[in-house]
Amino acid sequence: MDFKCKYCGSVNLELEENGNQTGLYCCDCGKWLKWVNKEEKRVFNNKNACTPIYVPKGATNGDVFKVLFPNCRDWKSGNKDNGGEVNEVHFVLLPNSITVNRYDESWWNAPYKTEKGDSK
Repeated sequence: MDFKCKYCGSVNLELEENGNQTGLYCCDCGKWLKWVNKEEKRVFNNKNACTPIYVPKGATNGDVFKVLFPNCRDWKSGNKDNGGEVNEVHFVLLPNSITVNRYDESWWNAPYKTEKGDSK
């Protein structure tokens, strides 16, 4: 099933409960598109469980990480063996302050590459 607005062509759609019916609406132009049945509702919800993210041209690995994990906060740390220069990025999951991961700063600042290996 392809979910697309027949008025403006947008794929930015949402389901809205109206009594015991569920309507499909376009988020961009606001038009009602159709009443959906249980199967269409299940398919729509499953398709939207994995929402693609927009990665702007020139984004780094760190930029993409921050979009994927918005509840994390980062800080940079130095290493005495490296003359005190910043060489790692640490991520903390808030509010529990649990260290999630450490990344080498060269990877963090490197251009993000798509699955095909192309820089965006």
